[in-house]
Amino acid sequence: MSKKCPDKWIILEFTSEEYGTFRKILSSWYGGYLGGDSWNLSSPIINFDTKDSCYEIKTESSIYVCHKNHYGMSSYASSVYERMLESAKSKNISLTFIKETELIKCHTQQ
Repeated sequence: MSKKCPDKWIILEFTSEEYGTFRKILSSWYGGYLGGDSWNLSSPIINFDTKDSCYEIKTESSIYVCHKNHYGMSSYASSVYERMLESAKSKNISLTFIKETELIKCHTQQ
């Protein structure tokens, strides 16, 4: 299983009649001098562990090491999120951004 350590990240909750409710990580990386910024939407989250300075989040396909002080979106990820919201509306899917203050509460209830 691959490990990923994003520069910025958020948790999104998806709800639909067909698939129920599940959460995913929208992560992004800064490109730097030679490359452009990039983003990724994870597979569904299956486990969420709190460490000293980070969260270790296991999804169906990867393990994300997400630093606590990096929660949020880059401007690039924000534009991706806005497009995702529009797409979700047209497919009758509820898409919710989980606020940082709700992270622990929402994952201890899973």
